Amino acid sequence: MIFNDEYVNLKIIFSHDYSKLNIIGNIKNPSNYRNIIITAPNPIDRMSNYSGSGLPFPNHEIAFENTPNLINVDSSGKFENVFKYPNSFYMPDGINKIISSIFIMFTDNDNNITKLQYKLHDINALRTLINRSSRKGPEFYGSKDYILPIDTAENVMYAYSKAKIENDIG
Repeated sequence: MIFNDEYVNLKIIFSHDYSKLNIIGNIKNPSNYRNIIITAPNPIDRMSNYSGSGLPFPNHEIAFENTPNLINVDSSGKFENVFKYPNSFYMPDGINKIISSIFIMFTDNDNNITKLQYKLHDINALRTLINRSSRKGPEFYGSKDYILPIDTAENVMYAYSKAKIENDIG
């Protein structure tokens, strides 16, 4: 994944199991900033029970508390680091989810702060603390009747897992 804008050249390489990110890049015009911090939320909680594993954080305070995903960029503007794959979190309204992202905060010489967000893949799209927005009526569960094939149990299971992501059904 490559991000290139007026502030940064950023290349992100994902590990084969998406547990880690290798972050490589440079800040454009680093002399314009007094302080540059690259951060991301804490990694995804993987628990032994399915119901709590992989859920987004309920708010940004918990998401960033003692995060290991933090870089203070030096005056050269170049950086390379390994982050644990960040989890998503909810906005204060409790409805809108911020998907896994890398955040860069620039503090200029006048103490003005610019915050940028670079979105990653939402690898736990179906794991939520609230009902998904598509869950508005019986169609949420009933649509699988005409989407899924008549096939073996194994093939139906694979088709159902694919349909949950592609069609946002339950």
